[in-house]
Amino acid sequence: RITNVSISAALRNGITGDGIIMYLEQYASPRMKRNEQTGRALPQTVVGQIRLWEAERNRFSISVGHLLQFSADENDRYKRILEHMQTKESSQQLWHDSRNMFITAAGYEKIKQEPSLQRR
Repeated sequence: RITNVSISAALRNGITGDGIIMYLEQYASPRMKRNEQTGRALPQTVVGQIRLWEAERNRFSISVGHLLQFSADENDRYKRILEHMQTKESSQQLWHDSRNMFITAAGYEKIKQEPSLQRR
């Protein structure tokens, strides 16, 4: 069966959406009618859905890290950490807004070791 779960499992195992579509086309029953415009045995809705599931899976990534939340009186510390992460460890700072910052676990360890970035 072609389901979100089965397609996701295949994608996790390194098979691309196009690979799945090519496989299904290659082993489609000869009784399936081919679309005259596309030449495909698979309905366009099935092809589109497989590509959509692949795009959804590639839309985000999961990272282990730390969310740092700063109060209004910690604005100076926030700016010091943000500047440090942007200049020296840009790959370790994943996201920030006006009072929050998400950094990798390695970036957090470096903050803990840097005296100038500690609370005063």
